[in-house]
Amino acid sequence: MNKNAGESHGPWPPVAVIILNWNTWSETLECLESLQRLNYPNFRLILIDNGSTGDSVDQVKAWCEGKIPINTKFVRFSSDLKPVNYVEYTRTIAEVGGDRHMESGLAGLPSNRGLIIIRSSENLGFSGGSNIGLRYAHRRGFPYSWLINNDVVVDGNALAAMVELFRNDDQAGMVGSKILYYERPDVVQWIGSDRILNLMDKNLRAGNVCGNSVRVKWLGAASLMVRNRVISEIGFLDEAYFLYGEDKDWCHRAYRKGWMLYCALNSVVWHRGGASSCPDSGPGGIFDMLRSHGSLPTRSLQADYYDSRNSMFWAKRTYPLFFPIYLVGRTGYLIARMIVHDRHRVHRTRAILRGVWHGFIGKTGRILNPS
Repeated sequence: MNKNAGESHGPWPPVAVIILNWNTWSETLECLESLQRLNYPNFRLILIDNGSTGDSVDQVKAWCEGKIPINTKFVRFSSDLKPVNYVEYTRTIAEVGGDRHMESGLAGLPSNRGLIIIRSSENLGFSGGSNIGLRYAHRRGFPYSWLINNDVVVDGNALAAMVELFRNDDQAGMVGSKILYYERPDVVQWIGSDRILNLMDKNLRAGNVCGNSVRVKWLGAASLMVRNRVISEIGFLDEAYFLYGEDKDWCHRAYRKGWMLYCALNSVVWHRGGASSCPDSGPGGIFDMLRSHGSLPTRSLQADYYDSRNSMFWAKRTYPLFFPIYLVGRTGYLIARMIVHDRHRVHRTRAILRGVWHGFIGKTGRILNPS
């Protein structure tokens, strides 16, 4: 069956580019600055502020006016790209598709000179915050939505390469980027995994693939583009996860519906985060795999809690027959990974084991004190 039947938007279909911010406006501004340099002519920048407690939105508005020049190793400030016109929505208005009259002033602008700002009154986690942007894009009829972490910097060809893959394969439901480390720009952090029930979150090794794309079963949400029709079939991100694991769950739901998932190797982004949660692509056995997760003391107890909890919750719900093996193997891996690095073992072990227990009993959502 041609899942893309009736879906035609010309050579440059519009793309909703969705960025989630929570109290880290400086990283968000570098991300936005890099997105302004995309060589794709038809996209809409959509920024969701996920209940920030500081002045993130004010800083974004100042950047739009050209008052905060961003100069890093990846981007250089250009006054030619400012000002950026913006429209600001509450969550309630955004989720019904916004206000077309308010957005009329953005219609004649280049894609990189318009911004939708959506303010959530509370922190809804990655899944809940991203869903605000996805619902807006879905109601506005964007054929594709691109989720981008705010701690990501994009290559100019990143979006065009993903759109090209979608347009060349009607069965492509989700497409991700080749993700490199921000701190080590030539080193691959993640290109996806061909394993779903994966004890060690093992990455495909970039040296083992060739061509412009590789088929996978699981893509990371640091850079993940989805076809609108997929959301119509499988729904939005599951907000039970709050943080971590929602991308695997979403990918698996799409895969089970028959959609293909790809990493577009010509779509390159650099990711600040993830050094302690995503493996390096280098060779090695189990101990290299453990060490490749970076310096665990820099990883928060919340990250350990949600990672362990949501992996258990997902595995028990999705593969109940294999769950006992996964429970033992995954818990052992998480503890061993922590022991390799961490001198703060007591607190971290408590967070991991609490997460494992909560995942086992099905306790989900936001937890304020994971230790």
